[in-house]
Amino acid sequence: MKGYNSWLQVIQRRRVRVVIRVALIIVVIAGAIATYFITIPPTYMTARNRAIGANISISGSEVPRAIKAAVRNISHRFPAEFQPLDSIAQITPSGNLPAPVILRFRPSRQVKSGDTVLLATTEATTGPWTLIQPVISKDGWYASAQTSHLSWWQPILYNVQAAANDFKQEVLDGVSGDFFTRRFFYRVARKAAVALAHADERACVA
Repeated sequence: MKGYNSWLQVIQRRRVRVVIRVALIIVVIAGAIATYFITIPPTYMTARNRAIGANISISGSEVPRAIKAAVRNISHRFPAEFQPLDSIAQITPSGNLPAPVILRFRPSRQVKSGDTVLLATTEATTGPWTLIQPVISKDGWYASAQTSHLSWWQPILYNVQAAANDFKQEVLDGVSGDFFTRRFFYRVARKAAVALAHADERACVA
């Protein structure tokens, strides 16, 4: 009888071991299946003219999934020669991107032949603004530019005639006074720099 009981105990231990092994195998298989079918979405994605808000769309091979653009009420005013074509928008997440993207803006009005449209961008609204010369679509409704960072953006219209009149007035003021004053040259150089401003980034075809 004692031998029979011992034999039963051995059988029970073996059964427990088998059940544990089977349970472990099931857990491993279930984990593999979950890993295969349930994947964490990547941080970046491929996009083509994807609307992100504030009349802006984006294209690129590594576009942040969480990207969005929102209009911000910023009390910033450009010189009189510049007229805003839309509100200032903040594109987030801010910072550098792993690969360049194309931002496409839809101005508040159609761009006419002869208009000079620029895109103003800055890392911080309290810092300096950089002007980028975009590519205008054939229908005049879109302004596109390539960039490798996301921050603050605004499409603006450069009034060439107003700038020319202002520049002319600067010259007349300089001639009538001290033409060679440092202040005069600084103001004229600033006007010329703004008129011919091109960002370090190159505009791309929309």
